[in-house]
Amino acid sequence: MNRKRKDDLMEMPHDELTEVDEEKNMPAKTEQKAVTLDDYYMPQKVAAFCSRYELDENQTIQSEVFTEARLRDFFKAYPIIMVGDPLTKYLDALSAHGIVMSVTITGEPAIIVKERF
Repeated sequence: MNRKRKDDLMEMPHDELTEVDEEKNMPAKTEQKAVTLDDYYMPQKVAAFCSRYELDENQTIQSEVFTEARLRDFFKAYPIIMVGDPLTKYLDALSAHGIVMSVTITGEPAIIVKERF
């Protein structure tokens, strides 16, 4: 058997160790589908949001204000390096349901909604 002792592996240069790992422990390389924003988008979250909230055109004390930070937290939509920002897909989907971004009374862009009763 061609097994190396743990001490021998510790003394191996990093490149040699990597070759051994690649040959014995890595599966054969296969074509992988490119990751897109769609992989991070869940239409069920938009449906849940729309079933609970409706657009409130006149901001009142009862209004819920979803700023960018709150929207990111609600949808768990944070920017992804080399892929993009999934929040844009959520905003487009909300817009298609009639829930659009506007400006709050403090001047901040947000989605202003009220709970459905």
